[in-house]
Amino acid sequence: MQKVIIGLVGVVLIVGAFFLFSSKKIIEVKVDEQIAMLQAHGFEVNEKVQDTNTDVKHFVVSLVDTDKFVQHFPEYKKALEGAKKDILKKFKFGVDVTSSAATVSADIYPVSFPKETFSQEERDIFQKLIDKKALFLKMNYNGVTKKIDGTLRDIDEKIKDIGIKVTGLNFNDISGDKIDIKYNIKNLNLSSFAKDKFVVDVKDISSNMSYAGVNNQILNGFVKFDKMFFESDNIIVNVIDTNIEIITDVKNNLFDSGIKTTIKLIDADIAKKKVELDDFIFDYGISNINLEAFNKLVKLLDENGTNFDSPEVTTNVEKILSNGVEIYLNKFGVDNIKYDQESLKGFSVKSKINILKDSNFLKNIQVSPMLAISAIEMKSKIEVSDELFSIIIKDPKAMMLMMFKPKDENGHKVYDIDLKDGALNINGQPMM
Repeated sequence: MQKVIIGLVGVVLIVGAFFLFSSKKIIEVKVDEQIAMLQAHGFEVNEKVQDTNTDVKHFVVSLVDTDKFVQHFPEYKKALEGAKKDILKKFKFGVDVTSSAATVSADIYPVSFPKETFSQEERDIFQKLIDKKALFLKMNYNGVTKKIDGTLRDIDEKIKDIGIKVTGLNFNDISGDKIDIKYNIKNLNLSSFAKDKFVVDVKDISSNMSYAGVNNQILNGFVKFDKMFFESDNIIVNVIDTNIEIITDVKNNLFDSGIKTTIKLIDADIAKKKVELDDFIFDYGISNINLEAFNKLVKLLDENGTNFDSPEVTTNVEKILSNGVEIYLNKFGVDNIKYDQESLKGFSVKSKINILKDSNFLKNIQVSPMLAISAIEMKSKIEVSDELFSIIIKDPKAMMLMMFKPKDENGHKVYDIDLKDGALNINGQPMM
């Protein structure tokens, strides 16, 4: 059954990749030119049929040469690199194209799969999904406005012990030299009916993301969802109003990237203990990354796996670190906490770490972290409400906190931590 799920994910990825590919490069030209372009970029066209009773043109395509496809569209490398080429090319897709003076519409759906790869039970499941056209994309291109929009037909399927529901998925405005994706999903539900039961239900998802760069490292946009519900065994979690914002900037061959996640409310019931977290935030990032070295490092790891001991990998990691890197935590914290009916003020952590320019930094840290510590500067501030602090110190594991006397500021216990020139200070008290 695991192979079935992996196969389904593969189908969705290829359909998505085909949609993006067609929307950017194919749909603006005539069907004959579309076919030629498909063939030139790694696709095989197996059938070409004109419905004499309608204006629908039908053809079947499969991606047979992923190397050729990725050569022209490197942004899809990561989406395709995990798929086996001999299996991938046996997934075939029907494409029904209709056109008018101003618009072109295309319906895209899987029509066959590599049967020899799956058991008879798995074949039956796949064939049922294909016969029902359970994975069905519809897209429209307006030649006047140059806008693209589309929808995924609602999915409500049970695959043995797994239930999958997707409703109200639509997307639009995919254009330009980078990948721009806007989409909305009304409801996404994944559930298990096996012995280890679980339910994940997410409502009102929206996203607007743009990807650029050789490795899609230039990423900007947001993802939001109104509600998420999770239940498994004796755990129930409700998450309300989640926003994830990603900002990346590139200047002078250096890139900065940050992610800010905010959640209005996390309401959990764990082993019959109620926990509520109000106004959760996790805002962090990294800056001053050498883009050339980063791209080479990603390529090496893609080709050779996570072999960090290879000389080429070491050279690019060293180039990134020796140039100086800044890691920052703008804020990690919660405003209010309710635990087992007790209301508490929350906590906040802020930090900034600078790895200074040092050509020997990587060599020093490989020998001993203490040798590299002089090239690291850190300023951190930890604030814990008095109520929460009094609960934390009751735990024997947290007694080491009392080794460092906190400062009292506005109803909070505060720790100011400074590391500079190899010297560590906590609230002005030297530690090393």
